[in-house]
Amino acid sequence: IINKRIAFSNRVLSVLDAKGTEAAQAMMRTPEGTSFSEKIRLVADEIRVAEYYNVKPLEEKEEKMLVRHISTFTGVIVGILLLLIFFIQRVRTELSKKRKTAVALERLNREMEQRVSERTEELAKSKNILSETFERITDAFVALDKNWCYTYMNKKAGEIFNRVPKDMIGKHIWKEFPERIGQPFYQAYHKAMDEQRYIYLEEYYPPYDRWFDNHIYPSPDGLSIFFLDITEKKKAEIKIKESESKYRMLIEQASDGIFIADETG
Repeated sequence: IINKRIAFSNRVLSVLDAKGTEAAQAMMRTPEGTSFSEKIRLVADEIRVAEYYNVKPLEEKEEKMLVRHISTFTGVIVGILLLLIFFIQRVRTELSKKRKTAVALERLNREMEQRVSERTEELAKSKNILSETFERITDAFVALDKNWCYTYMNKKAGEIFNRVPKDMIGKHIWKEFPERIGQPFYQAYHKAMDEQRYIYLEEYYPPYDRWFDNHIYPSPDGLSIFFLDITEKKKAEIKIKESESKYRMLIEQASDGIFIADETG
């Protein structure tokens, strides 16, 4: 019937295109036009009645199944509620334990923080004392790490090198003083580091025209070096040796016989 109604509608559209609106409306008012809609309505009513009588037994059966499902579902819900109550109680117990643990941890953290703070203050004081000690000593002092970078330089060493000590921290000794490479100092530093043993060195440093007295202390982490400018002492020793040499030369070359006696004759 629907297909026939669609075909009729197509004919109406054809009439509309060919003869105009009045002709199409007149065709719609004919018994053929109205009968299709009435037939479709009657068939639809028959379908609804048939569905009602076919579906009602199923609905009654579904109602019984629904009652059973509701009973089962109610039992499940009750079981779930009981489990929830049990788990909630467990959770509350666990939370109580965790709160107590958290309080204990917080107290422990506060104590640890206090200890760390106190230890940090002690280390800072020790570092300040150590720094003040290194600054007060008359010897120059520098510390190098195992990568040959400065980790400390006292004021005296800065004066000798004509450098600002704090600006030298982290800088590479052989890049800052490339003229030292190959010098006895360079060799002694490497030997002390490689062999991990103390080395004493007294040597002249041409770039500064000075003599230095070096005490080199190695460790796995680097070197600690104490050095003292002994230029005046060495100049005095050289003068004494030169005077002794001249005196001896004069004595040996004299034409007189000469001997020296002590206070006992």
